[in-house]
Amino acid sequence: MNLSETIYRDYVKNSRWVNRIHFYKDELMIMTNRLIQLSAGKDHPEFVNSVMDLEQRLMMERLHINEIDSRIRRNEKALLTVIRLYPEGSDKLKTEYIEMEAEIIRSYEKNFTEFRKDFNWFCANWTYLNE
Repeated sequence: MNLSETIYRDYVKNSRWVNRIHFYKDELMIMTNRLIQLSAGKDHPEFVNSVMDLEQRLMMERLHINEIDSRIRRNEKALLTVIRLYPEGSDKLKTEYIEMEAEIIRSYEKNFTEFRKDFNWFCANWTYLNE
């Protein structure tokens, strides 16, 4: 790790990450609701199996984003503690760059984008085929 970031900049990054995490949590809730609407009254075995797979993936995505959220919030609390202790130097104090968190967020966003594509494909195809 390198000492290239100030505490204030890390705090700003964390705040942005928290906002993005809220976005992904909202997206997962929308997907869950969409899946419930789509599956209402349908009992085709292949469809039911696909819905169950998607429900499991949604659950895993929620668990993963909650773990990331917890990690980011712990970092935010630590940064706020330092900022409160040294308010006059928070824009000058250096901290270890939070590379691991940045990589976790990038990786999650990449996986989420792929999952959203799969989800949208499923919804479009089953909606079209079952009308």
